[in-house]
Amino acid sequence: MHVKLGDKTAAIGVFERAVTLRPNYAVARYNLAEASEQTNPKRALAEYETFLALVEDNPDEEARAAQARERIKILKQH
Repeated sequence: MHVKLGDKTAAIGVFERAVTLRPNYAVARYNLAEASEQTNPKRALAEYETFLALVEDNPDEEARAAQARERIKILKQH
């Protein structure tokens, strides 16, 4: 909700809390990566990679995984 409202700082805090409470919460990792891209690209890269590791054999997450792989390519170029 915070991301939709444009408050990425609050969103990052919410996602960080979620992954602290549930480290294997893949969607929270993805959302944290997405929210962190502009302010902390290294963190975003690490979170996208963690997300991919968590959803490796989950066909339900293939669309999001494809987006994560694309974002990783872009982040590694910078």
